[in-house]
Amino acid sequence: MVSAVRLQAVRDYVYESVSRIADAQTKYSQFAHANGVAVYCTLLAMKRGFPLELAAAAALLHDIAFIRLGTYEDHAQRGAVYS
Repeated sequence: MVSAVRLQAVRDYVYESVSRIADAQTKYSQFAHANGVAVYCTLLAMKRGFPLELAAAAALLHDIAFIRLGTYEDHAQRGAVYS
């Protein structure tokens, strides 16, 4: 189970990573996308009775490889390293 403190650490990590993106439009897009996915995953978890913090953390981290590396190539596998 992911606690609220750990979820905040994930948020901080993702937001700090997004802040390093040089292109302003990409930075905004990734920030909005990560937050939107986190909201939808949290709502889905609520409906299904799953842990809300875990759903939000997974959602925030789902594109972390793209955020860190700037490419979607093998981003699922590479994201596991950053997650």
